[in-house]
Amino acid sequence: MNERIVEAAHKASRAPADITLLLATKTRTPEVINEAIRLGYGLIGENRAQELVEKAPFLIPASMPTSNKEIADITQQSISAEAISYVTPRETHFIGALQGNKVNEVTKLADCIQSVDRLRIARRIHQYALDNHLQKRILIQVNSSLDPNKQGVLPDELPQFLEDIASFSTLKIEGLMTIGLQTEDEKLIRQGFADLRILSEKMRTQGLLPADATTLSMGMSGDLELAILEGSTLLRVGSDIFGAR
Repeated sequence: MNERIVEAAHKASRAPADITLLLATKTRTPEVINEAIRLGYGLIGENRAQELVEKAPFLIPASMPTSNKEIADITQQSISAEAISYVTPRETHFIGALQGNKVNEVTKLADCIQSVDRLRIARRIHQYALDNHLQKRILIQVNSSLDPNKQGVLPDELPQFLEDIASFSTLKIEGLMTIGLQTEDEKLIRQGFADLRILSEKMRTQGLLPADATTLSMGMSGDLELAILEGSTLLRVGSDIFGAR
């Protein structure tokens, strides 16, 4: 996987260090996840609130080494030298559809919620964070490919959505997230990723997104090369790391 990312980054004339790898851990056991964490893959993403709650007590906590020397010591030959940048801090992100009755649990346990796409969900996250004196990092999920089967704020509705949540002081918006179109047409997949990048730039220029909200969470096992070409900074990969479920 690291080799795929490095090669794709080079083809896009990008630095591999600018791309972060998140392991999508839906249905994976804590034992399997902890093995990946020990190899330095500290950034994991859960799709289901129930799994997030059940696994949390059994996962290695946020105490991973941070320097490249320490990383090299623990990974040895498991990760190539150029891919050292993919070793990530120990964090858990929530990357699935978030139901209203699960907001409190997810807000409590997730370091970042990547799938915020409804005003009522954003309001509930804010209220829980406010009540518990938290700042909560989030990404806004955008349906940039206009896929009727996918969740996410529609591109034309994003400016109003950002204005609506601007007063939620506990939310730190770090960028945008999207899911690639399910099709064999690579041009359409890539266009959806390109549209998210363009939308991110536009929202920051207009002051609707913070200037430092540059995260673009896009690209999974089957389309990560296309996502990297269009500026992805955060990949969500599961099956190509862990194998088929």
